[in-house]
Amino acid sequence: MIIFKHSLHLELDARILGMHSEIYGVGRKNNSNYLEQVIKKGRLRGLKDTASNKEVKKFIKWLKNGKSVLYAIDQDYGKKQSLIQKFFGADVYVINVTDKIQAMTKCNIIFMNSFYDEDNMLHISLELVKPKGKKIVSSSEIHSIIEDSIRANPGEYLWHHRRFKSVLGKSFYK
Repeated sequence: MIIFKHSLHLELDARILGMHSEIYGVGRKNNSNYLEQVIKKGRLRGLKDTASNKEVKKFIKWLKNGKSVLYAIDQDYGKKQSLIQKFFGADVYVINVTDKIQAMTKCNIIFMNSFYDEDNMLHISLELVKPKGKKIVSSSEIHSIIEDSIRANPGEYLWHHRRFKSVLGKSFYK
């Protein structure tokens, strides 16, 4: 499972990765059916297939079959499906599904980092995340890596996506 963060260029990152490898993707379905079709059509130009975050069986099957699946887990899907962790010192709800997915599929966790350097060259790196003293990489370990990568290039992170909706309320984004 390839974990990445919500950056301003996440669609480009996925497309480039998909040009060089067989990659599948997971994402939240858009509320607009029209926009969902536009987004999916664009994503399928680089990815083999996509699954919504509600189609868990679909992407679990991909992982069990050894497929590489992109998943941006820096999400707030609500209090029932999440746990509280610190994000730049603030309590936020983050999904903790990676622990369960690893246990079910025995997949490795790879972190994809991407950023533009001072010459406007896009850098994409993939790094195997090794568990610290356990069989699986914990959600808190992954979120710590995500936070470190954001800290290195904070202007490229998608701060406006509803990262804090469960702690600050949906009205915060209106």
